[in-house]
Amino acid sequence: MEFQRVAVIGVPGAGKSTVSRELGEILELTVTHLDALFWQPNWQETPLANWITRQRELVGRTRWLIDGSYNRTLAIRLERSDLVVFLDFSTWRCLWRVGKRWWVYRGQIRPDVAAGCKERIDLEFLRFVWSYRRQKRPMLLEQLRKYSGHTVTLHNPRQVKAFLATLRQGDLARNELTRVEGMERYQ
Repeated sequence: MEFQRVAVIGVPGAGKSTVSRELGEILELTVTHLDALFWQPNWQETPLANWITRQRELVGRTRWLIDGSYNRTLAIRLERSDLVVFLDFSTWRCLWRVGKRWWVYRGQIRPDVAAGCKERIDLEFLRFVWSYRRQKRPMLLEQLRKYSGHTVTLHNPRQVKAFLATLRQGDLARNELTRVEGMERYQ
């Protein structure tokens, strides 16, 4: 497979971390979860200047797979990505998954977040997920329109499963990205 630098983006609860782990295994790429780097203990944010520097370091590598949207710094990843996988799932599905994730990991630290950040759910986060399609998604789509690499947009778990299965079989090359049924491609 030719893809060396992959960004997985989407709504919280869409399954970015799970897809990233599977995709990293298939493509033999080391996966970096941005949530594990951005959040400091007790859910403290990394200052923007430090965050930008850290992402420039990450994308400076030859091969990588980075999981996380973080729209304010998405352009840094898009500049170097040769494939973007956009999980564009419905709000209801994502809210359900966020609730399920909280239930499974409540009071624990998920494997894809920073040490000292116990799983939590609050009204502010639920509002963020609820309003994502209306407020954040348009900005993300605008950035993707300017992106010159390949973008795969998947809308549901069935499409994700088909996409990953196609990759596992080694049937997907750069010029064949539209072969997965229902998958959108920007370019």
